[in-house]
Amino acid sequence: MSITLRTTFARYVRGSRYTRTSGYAEIQPTVTNMVSGCYTIPYVPEIIQVDGQDHAFAFMSVTGAEDGNSIQTDPDYCIPIGSTEVNVLLVYIPIGGGDGPPVLMADAFLIDAGRFSNSDFADVLVNGTADPGLSATINEFGMLSTGQEGLRIRAYEQVDTRSFSFWLKIGLRPHPERSYSVSAHETGLTIAFYNMTVNQPPKVEAPKFGWFYVSPGVKVDGGGIVIGPKGPMPVPPWGGWLIRLTMRMASRTRSVATPNAILSLAQRLQSVSADLHRMVGKF
Repeated sequence: MSITLRTTFARYVRGSRYTRTSGYAEIQPTVTNMVSGCYTIPYVPEIIQVDGQDHAFAFMSVTGAEDGNSIQTDPDYCIPIGSTEVNVLLVYIPIGGGDGPPVLMADAFLIDAGRFSNSDFADVLVNGTADPGLSATINEFGMLSTGQEGLRIRAYEQVDTRSFSFWLKIGLRPHPERSYSVSAHETGLTIAFYNMTVNQPPKVEAPKFGWFYVSPGVKVDGGGIVIGPKGPMPVPPWGGWLIRLTMRMASRTRSVATPNAILSLAQRLQSVSADLHRMVGKF
């Protein structure tokens, strides 16, 4: 028996959380398919350009699947189809930034509803003491200025009658505790997920040698992006192989292959990477 599955590609939208409609804007009209068994979205690009701005895949919200409602960070996740309609929301976040002060975006998402929440969801603490001004800003606008040390975001136990499940900083491991420690000058997007039942956090590959996320294109030497401590960075073709080469070199010398070191190596070896690739083979 075939079941209706609706797929929506959307971009995260900043603004007032109190007055927004959904927290995202559709990139293209929702697509409806009749599916059965285990279904994978046919094509989930790692980067989508909207109005001249690059957006990177962040996470997939799945509601109505046979194994329940969930958050997935693998775009190739195979959705088990049961007997109810399934809705899939693929969320993309803007990458790149301006020259202003460092800002961390933060929000709350309801797993079982498949949407962002407009309700207050967190307190901001500075050196252990709640800051009413910063808390008001993060709850209304989903933004926290990170130009100082000692910041911490403490998610509410419940939002919209749902219980806290986990934090997910896009590109990093899920964080199961309500208290989220903010690094000085941290940027990006972190989301507190809530559900009617406590969910297991999605499986995210552990950071390796300074990289938080390596896009599929980089892994097959076709170019793409990586996400490190300073945010998304482009990687040219053959960059994936160079990353693996540098990681292996670092593991043998017990040093750390930082994003800047890897990109510097890529730039120096780009002109001869094809020959090296044929001689040495892929790692």
